[in-house]
Amino acid sequence: MLPLEPSVPVSRPLLSSDSALPPSASSDLDLLIALRKGVRQCTKHLIDDVVSYAQLSLDSKRFALAISSTVIPATYQEPLVISQWKAAMDEEINILTERGTWTLGRPPLGIDMVGCRWVFVVKYLLDGTVDRYKARLVAKGFAQTYGVDFFDTFFLVSLINTIRVLFFVVVNRDWEMSQVDVKNVFLYDDLQEEVYMEQPPGYVAQGSLRCASFGRQFMV
Repeated sequence: MLPLEPSVPVSRPLLSSDSALPPSASSDLDLLIALRKGVRQCTKHLIDDVVSYAQLSLDSKRFALAISSTVIPATYQEPLVISQWKAAMDEEINILTERGTWTLGRPPLGIDMVGCRWVFVVKYLLDGTVDRYKARLVAKGFAQTYGVDFFDTFFLVSLINTIRVLFFVVVNRDWEMSQVDVKNVFLYDDLQEEVYMEQPPGYVAQGSLRCASFGRQFMV
């Protein structure tokens, strides 16, 4: 028998990727994927290279600057100190009151109250100047349950397909068409269900209940 030669460790050939990995990176390979922390590098881009007003016309620049300079309130406390927003809120409350949208009263026991909030919008003219400040009181209808609080849903605006059919009939019959803007048109319809909603923030009636029940006209 031939004598056994002592075993000599055979080193595997080095790969090109082995030499490229730094010691810290090779040690990170032994960690779990969730524990590895990579270093990300990105090319710095100036915002002027992506977004620029240089190619816009003068009217477009004015419009863009007007939109960015107007701050829309996020809560109802902010507009109370600004005359334009306060006037818009007063106008909305006056219209709802004149239409008899709600009546103050004590809600029955076990009734789920619906909250409400203010939504503020600014309308602009073509030259970028402010046309008007709008404040809308909206109820939090998402808190209601279908089959319990309401039984039907509908769109407050016309569908585009309905408008196209109307235009088609007008053109074929050679009719004349006029446009009329009806303010707060959604207040002219009555609902069959009774809806109990909290009083509008900032307009809680003094000496009355915190809850407001809707009477002749109900709003969801």
